[in-house]
Amino acid sequence: MNRPQHAVDPAVAAAEALLGGRADVVEPLAGGRNSRVYRVEIGGKLYALKRYPSLADDPRDRLATEVEALALMAARGLANVPRVIAVDREHNFTLLSWLDGARIAK
Repeated sequence: MNRPQHAVDPAVAAAEALLGGRADVVEPLAGGRNSRVYRVEIGGKLYALKRYPSLADDPRDRLATEVEALALMAARGLANVPRVIAVDREHNFTLLSWLDGARIAK
Protein backbone atom coordinates (compact mmCIF):
# COMPACT_ATOMS: atom_id res chain seq x y z
CA MET A 1 0.00 0.00 0.00
CA ASN A 2 1.49 3.33 -0.95
CA ARG A 3 1.74 5.76 1.90
CA PRO A 4 -0.47 8.83 1.48
CA GLN A 5 1.46 12.07 1.69
CA HIS A 6 -1.13 13.77 3.91
CA ALA A 7 -1.99 11.05 6.43
CA VAL A 8 -0.90 7.65 7.63
CA ASP A 9 -3.38 4.84 7.03
CA PRO A 10 -4.53 3.32 10.37
CA ALA A 11 -3.54 -0.16 9.16
CA VAL A 12 -0.02 1.02 8.30
CA ALA A 13 0.29 2.75 11.68
CA ALA A 14 -0.97 -0.34 13.52
CA ALA A 15 1.29 -2.72 11.59
CA GLU A 16 4.36 -0.60 12.27
CA ALA A 17 3.51 -0.13 15.94
CA LEU A 18 2.95 -3.87 16.44
CA LEU A 19 6.07 -4.81 14.46
CA GLY A 20 8.27 -2.12 15.96
CA GLY A 21 9.50 -0.96 12.57
CA ARG A 22 8.56 0.37 9.17
CA ALA A 23 6.62 -2.15 7.07
CA ASP A 24 7.76 -2.71 3.50
CA VAL A 25 4.22 -3.59 2.35
CA VAL A 26 0.76 -3.24 3.89
CA GLU A 27 -1.72 -4.55 1.34
CA PRO A 28 -5.48 -4.92 1.91
CA LEU A 29 -6.93 -8.30 0.98
CA ALA A 30 -10.37 -8.56 -0.59
CA GLY A 31 -13.29 -10.45 0.82
CA GLY A 32 -13.67 -9.54 4.49
CA ARG A 33 -17.22 -8.89 5.59
CA ASN A 34 -16.94 -7.82 9.22
CA SER A 35 -13.19 -7.35 9.50
CA ARG A 36 -10.47 -6.03 7.23
CA VAL A 37 -7.41 -8.19 6.61
CA TYR A 38 -4.05 -6.98 5.32
CA ARG A 39 -0.92 -8.76 4.11
CA VAL A 40 2.08 -7.17 5.82
CA GLU A 41 5.70 -7.64 4.83
CA ILE A 42 8.73 -6.45 6.77
CA GLY A 43 12.27 -7.59 6.12
CA GLY A 44 11.10 -10.52 3.98
CA LYS A 45 8.75 -11.88 6.68
CA LEU A 46 5.00 -12.03 6.08
CA TYR A 47 2.21 -11.36 8.58
CA ALA A 48 -1.55 -10.96 8.53
CA LEU A 49 -2.98 -7.84 10.14
CA LYS A 50 -6.65 -7.96 11.05
CA ARG A 51 -8.84 -5.02 12.01
CA TYR A 52 -12.04 -5.81 13.86
CA PRO A 53 -15.20 -3.67 14.09
CA SER A 54 -15.33 -1.30 17.03
CA LEU A 55 -17.45 -2.33 20.00
CA ALA A 56 -19.60 0.73 19.29
CA ASP A 57 -20.47 -0.76 15.87
CA ASP A 58 -20.75 -4.36 17.10
CA PRO A 59 -20.99 -5.07 20.85
CA ARG A 60 -19.59 -8.61 20.41
CA ASP A 61 -15.90 -8.64 21.26
CA ARG A 62 -14.76 -10.41 18.10
CA LEU A 63 -11.09 -9.58 18.69
CA ALA A 64 -11.00 -11.21 22.14
CA THR A 65 -13.02 -14.21 20.95
CA GLU A 66 -10.67 -14.86 18.03
CA VAL A 67 -7.49 -14.33 20.07
CA GLU A 68 -8.75 -16.77 22.74
CA ALA A 69 -9.76 -19.35 20.10
CA LEU A 70 -6.38 -19.12 18.35
CA ALA A 71 -4.57 -19.46 21.69
CA LEU A 72 -6.63 -22.57 22.50
CA MET A 73 -5.83 -24.12 19.11
CA ALA A 74 -2.13 -23.31 19.52
CA ALA A 75 -2.14 -24.88 23.00
CA ARG A 76 -3.67 -28.02 21.48
CA GLY A 77 -0.86 -28.18 18.91
CA LEU A 78 -2.88 -27.38 15.79
CA ALA A 79 -0.30 -26.33 13.21
CA ASN A 80 -2.56 -25.01 10.46
CA VAL A 81 -3.94 -21.97 12.31
CA PRO A 82 -2.29 -18.56 12.57
CA ARG A 83 -0.45 -17.62 15.75
CA VAL A 84 -1.17 -14.34 17.52
CA ILE A 85 1.97 -12.19 17.38
CA ALA A 86 0.60 -8.97 18.93
CA VAL A 87 -2.69 -7.25 19.80
CA ASP A 88 -3.68 -3.57 19.73
CA ARG A 89 -6.93 -3.45 21.75
CA GLU A 90 -7.15 0.34 21.56
CA HIS A 91 -7.41 0.32 17.74
CA ASN A 92 -8.89 -3.21 17.31
CA PHE A 93 -6.01 -4.84 15.44
CA THR A 94 -4.26 -8.19 15.74
CA LEU A 95 -1.01 -9.15 14.06
CA LEU A 96 -0.97 -12.83 13.11
CA SER A 97 1.51 -15.22 11.57
CA TRP A 98 0.99 -15.59 7.83
CA LEU A 99 -0.29 -18.88 6.42
CA ASP A 100 -0.10 -19.52 2.70
CA GLY A 101 -3.12 -21.19 1.21
CA ALA A 102 -6.06 -20.95 -1.10
CA ARG A 103 -9.12 -18.83 -0.46
CA ILE A 104 -12.10 -20.78 0.89
CA ALA A 105 -15.11 -20.40 -1.39
CA LYS A 106 -17.82 -21.65 0.99
